[in-house]
Amino acid sequence: MVGIYIGITTFLFLLALVIYSTFKRGNAGVGVGIVGVITMIISGLGLLVSIRGIRRKDCMYYTVPIISIGANVIIFIFTFLLYVIDCFYSSIRK
Repeated sequence: MVGIYIGITTFLFLLALVIYSTFKRGNAGVGVGIVGVITMIISGLGLLVSIRGIRRKDCMYYTVPIISIGANVIIFIFTFLLYVIDCFYSSIRK
């Protein structure tokens, strides 16, 4: 159950970062990048918590852990791709 809360929190952080960066027209600064990396790490931790929750023997309903695994994986991959694309784009731009 904790994994879904982590997924929702990281999604809201990511949404806030995207909106802030949009208002700054892509020049949001290093602070936004650091918070983005922290969001990616927290999403990875949410994924681990969700996997641990699905392995419990007393878990009767697997809907919430599976939804949280999916949400955390999507957020982790999205943030990872953002950083890979940014690294590639900034190396071409120089």
